[in-house]
Amino acid sequence: MTKQKDTDRAVTLRDFQEFTAFAAKAFATKQDLQEDLHSLREEIREEMRAHRDQILTSDDKLSKKLDTLLSEGAAKLARDDQQDDDIHALQARTAALEQRVVL
Repeated sequence: MTKQKDTDRAVTLRDFQEFTAFAAKAFATKQDLQEDLHSLREEIREEMRAHRDQILTSDDKLSKKLDTLLSEGAAKLARDDQQDDDIHALQARTAALEQRVVL
């Protein structure tokens, strides 16, 4: 019955003040929610920057490796062409010597 009596009595200024103090602590205001949203967005941006930097760094490493492979490939090709030319020249000299010596 005491609960019924408590609900039937009129709200006093003190009751209202106690409730507003409780509500201010217990419930988030629009400003609180906006601040939380802003801080969450900043955290997400920082994480995204970190991940982007990490990806770009790994891309740099891959690009360097690719450049190295391409330049080494070109150098190997040029060296192979030179060796082929040397082999053909030596074969021609060998053939000319064989004809002179008549082997």
